[in-house]
Amino acid sequence: MGYVFQASPDKFDIDDYLSRYPVLIYWRTPRYAQDIAVGDRAFVWRAGRASGVVAIGTVLETPVPRRSVQHPEALSDDLWIAERPDPDEAATGIRIDEIRLGSDQGMVPRELVKNDPELGSTMRIRRPNASVFRPTDLQTRGLERLWGIAASADTAQSTQEGERRLRAHSVRERSPRLREDKLKQFRGLHGHLYCELCLEGARSRYPSHLAERVFEVHHRAPLAASITPVRTTLDDLAVLCANCHRATHGTNDVDANFRLLAKVPFAELTAGCSGRRCTPSLMLSVRRHMRVPHPFPEIYCDLNAEMIERGYSLERRGSVDDLAKLGLMLAQAVGMRFTFVMDDTDEHGNPDDIMFNGVVIHDQRWGYLAYADEDGVYWRSHVRASTSDA
Repeated sequence: MGYVFQASPDKFDIDDYLSRYPVLIYWRTPRYAQDIAVGDRAFVWRAGRASGVVAIGTVLETPVPRRSVQHPEALSDDLWIAERPDPDEAATGIRIDEIRLGSDQGMVPRELVKNDPELGSTMRIRRPNASVFRPTDLQTRGLERLWGIAASADTAQSTQEGERRLRAHSVRERSPRLREDKLKQFRGLHGHLYCELCLEGARSRYPSHLAERVFEVHHRAPLAASITPVRTTLDDLAVLCANCHRATHGTNDVDANFRLLAKVPFAELTAGCSGRRCTPSLMLSVRRHMRVPHPFPEIYCDLNAEMIERGYSLERRGSVDDLAKLGLMLAQAVGMRFTFVMDDTDEHGNPDDIMFNGVVIHDQRWGYLAYADEDGVYWRSHVRASTSDA
C-alpha cells in the first residue's frame, strides 16, 4: 500500500523541513489514520508552482497524536507558515529514503505524472484541504517507476542502509536554504568567506561577484549519526571550497576523509603556498638588535603573507590551529596581543624562528591580520642572547 503526503509551501516550509530532517519526518494525518501501516510506501508531494514528488520513504510509525510521537524533536512546528497543528491531531512517522527538491536533482514533476500513459488519466493530485491521498497499487507502482525504483530491486539491506545514510548526509549539503544561511552566518562571524580546510579565501583569486560561488557546505556529523532525527543546525555545517569538498567526498568514507584532510599541513593542502621560509627581501628587513619580548602566547604567522604594511594574514592553518589550542577562534582573538612566530634558519642553516609582537586586527578587505608593533621583527636566537647578557 502507498500514500501520498502533500505539502502546500504557502502553509508549510517543506523544503526546509526535508533539508534539516532528511531521515525522519512526521506528517499530519487527518485521513486514513486507521489504515496506514508500518512499511507502507510514502511519497512526499510538494504542491504549488513547482509541484511534484520531492521525497520518497517508508512509514515507520503509524499515526498517533502529535504529542505522543516517538521523536517530538522532529515535528518542527516552527516551520508552519499558517496555522499551527493541533497537538492531538494524528501524525505519521516517515523514514525518508531519498530527497530530490528540484528538477536538477531528479524530482518527479506534476507534468511528468500528468503525461504518463498509466497515471495521467487516473491520478489527480490537487490542493484540497486533505493532506493525505491513497493511490491504488497500480498508481503506487507507477510513481515508484517514475522515481526510478525497479520493481524487482534485490540489493543487500546493509548496502541499502549505507546508501540511504549517504543520501541523507548529502541532501543537507545540497539545500540552497542551508547553504545561504550558513554562508551568511560565517561571513558575519569572520568578515568574509574562506575554506575551513585549506583556508583559501575567495577574494584572493576570484572577482567579488563570483567569489561566493566557490564555497559549498559540508555536514560535519558522522554518517552513522544520520539515523537519528536530530535537526541540522548551522553549527553542524562547515564551509569548504569546491576542491576540498570534492576531496572529502572522494570515497564513501566521507567522515574519515574529512578528518584526514583536516590534519594535512596547510602548505601541502594549498597549491602555491610559499611555506614558512623567509624571502630575501624579508631577511633584509630583520632587525637583529631587539629588546626581550613580552611573554605573550606564541602564534604561527606567515610573514610572507604581508597584506598591508606591518599586517600579515592569519588565515593560515598554522595560525588557526595555534589559536584553537588557546580555545580561540580568529574572531575572538581580535584585539588580543601575541608573539607571532614563523620558523626560519640562520646563516648556517640552523633553526632560528623569526618573531614579532603585535595584535590581531580585522580588516574589511584583507580579513584577520597580525599587526606588528613598530619595533619590528627579530630572531629567537637574539632573544636568548639578550636574556644571557642580562
